[in-house]
Amino acid sequence: MEAAWSYLLHLEDEGEKPLDVVEEPLDFESSETLDADEQLLHLNDGAKLIICMVGKPARGKSFMAAKIQRYSEWLGYRARHIETVSVRRKLFGKVEPDDFFNPNGAEMATQRGAAQEEALKESLDFLQKGGQVVIYDASNSTRERRRWVTKYVEENLVDKTDNSHNIVKYRLLWVESICENRDLIVQNFLELRKTSATTNFMEYRDLDNEQATAKFLEKLRFYDEEYEALDMENEADRQLSFIKIVEFSENLMINRVRGYMESKLVSFCMNIHTEPRAIILVRHGQSEYNLQDRIGGDPNLTEAGDQFARNLAKFVEERAPHGLQIEDDEMVSGSDAYSFNPGKDLFVWTSTLKRTVGTTKYCKCRANVQWTALGEIDAGVCECMTYTEFKTKLTSQYMKRQQNKASWRYPGGESYIDVKKRLEPLIFELERQRKPILICSHRAVLRCLYSYFFGISIKECPFLPFPLHTALVLTPTSSGWNEERIPLAPNIGDTGAHEQDVQAAAAKILKSQAKRRKLREETKK
Repeated sequence: MEAAWSYLLHLEDEGEKPLDVVEEPLDFESSETLDADEQLLHLNDGAKLIICMVGKPARGKSFMAAKIQRYSEWLGYRARHIETVSVRRKLFGKVEPDDFFNPNGAEMATQRGAAQEEALKESLDFLQKGGQVVIYDASNSTRERRRWVTKYVEENLVDKTDNSHNIVKYRLLWVESICENRDLIVQNFLELRKTSATTNFMEYRDLDNEQATAKFLEKLRFYDEEYEALDMENEADRQLSFIKIVEFSENLMINRVRGYMESKLVSFCMNIHTEPRAIILVRHGQSEYNLQDRIGGDPNLTEAGDQFARNLAKFVEERAPHGLQIEDDEMVSGSDAYSFNPGKDLFVWTSTLKRTVGTTKYCKCRANVQWTALGEIDAGVCECMTYTEFKTKLTSQYMKRQQNKASWRYPGGESYIDVKKRLEPLIFELERQRKPILICSHRAVLRCLYSYFFGISIKECPFLPFPLHTALVLTPTSSGWNEERIPLAPNIGDTGAHEQDVQAAAAKILKSQAKRRKLREETKK
């Protein structure tokens, strides 16, 4: 370590003149993406990956497709999830006729076909303009329809990025969701109806839950009449590459799955489920190094940090019956599904460092697990330095960090991309868990986890605001996660030179997120 430190100082002294530290502007609106060698995984033969969903309505297709998109983006791919239902409602209105899914209705069949073709056209257009992974979310309920999709892709996927119109290499993966559990189907429908009240399911808006459920189940009869599941006994189906998920990962069938990314998706899909549970993300309490503005290390908690640990335990115990939601009538009434008994249900995950272990020591829980993967980003030779020392002694490294904080690596340590790599097994375990989890970790690690849940790009990830003494409560929805930030005493704020980077970028991140939300809402209209 001493030799590495001396060498870095030598490199700093080699410059012809002192380097001025320039605060580079942060451009989160740019479409620039990471180079291939900066991605966590590769589509190693350069092929595009087209994932086609298969299944009846309310079987969790869109739920799984949204998760696959976020996972792909978290790995560094340019990915998009295109829903046929959103395209259809944009083309033909938000209210579906009662016989819309009747296979014998010529007019409705024409509308369904037009919407499916337009959605597939949008999917290929995304790939042709530089996209890498697309999830085509449609029922694809018959073999005839699946043959049409395969032929359409084969005839229309060409490269438009350089006007060469070359044929694009691609792989097509079918992902089918099978569910015959009526309670789960109804639960999914009601959740979709609640979360998409202004954009979808407008035909049910004047009905109560019982009436809406009866009408929806009646419409599903049309699908039952013509639905053809992927079948290993069928010769045509055996030629397809597919993953068949039964009863939300209770059983999986895999056929002709090739490629590294597809294999990763098999493991990922094995862990997906729809059971409600809360996930709490929290930084450790204030440490001695927070006061000194030092990097990394393994310091103890301050008195304020220990007080936060006690308040965190109290918060979890008091709010657990309400799923940790804020205490008002609206949230409490809708959070019963997330209620739990901390001593019997709550899992606590921490790093192995003293400040996270100390922050959770007062929490009642079912089990407390220490993960090395949750350890703070390795600062290498910069461990235990103050940010001021880092800026003045390693000026060129500091400048490189400012220019590209995502892929910049601490000398002898880690980058944010390295942190993401070691967190991938933990992401799978998080998806698998069916009980509430409290994760107490460090700022860089929590930023990476948060970016997974909310689809934040790797370039924005290092600037996400993650204040001390604040609990982030996440609860799943049909299309993602809800977030509630709850400050806990003592309120100390974040101080130090490093936090200035975060504050400078926070406004731009919020603006970028608002822009994406507005775009998604407009797409659904």
